[in-house]
Amino acid sequence: MLYYRWARLREMVHEIDQHVTALVRDEDVAYRSHIGGANYISVSTGIFCVDFRRYFKPSGEVDVKPTRRGVALHLKEWWQLQAMMQLIDASCPELADAVFCATNPDHIPSACRECSPYGQ
Repeated sequence: MLYYRWARLREMVHEIDQHVTALVRDEDVAYRSHIGGANYISVSTGIFCVDFRRYFKPSGEVDVKPTRRGVALHLKEWWQLQAMMQLIDASCPELADAVFCATNPDHIPSACRECSPYGQ
């Protein structure tokens, strides 16, 4: 499952970076994107971090809520991670070869725990 999320992160780097750039320009940013499982990445106005966080869905509610489990990378750390992604892929072939589950032609999102962690 971790491999799916790494593959998804690689796919999202440019999109995340656009929001980070907007944040640095002092523009309003409210970005959150699902990376797999119950995990999301967010970038928000006033918080100069890229936040990787696990979420949960309270019983009877529609919206997901963040947990304390996660890590917030300061923008400098985010840029360092980006710079190291090729090195990480080169040193770990399992990660380099990973693809996000949704790219599989037989993929059924509603039956996938990575795409639908809270059920349908």
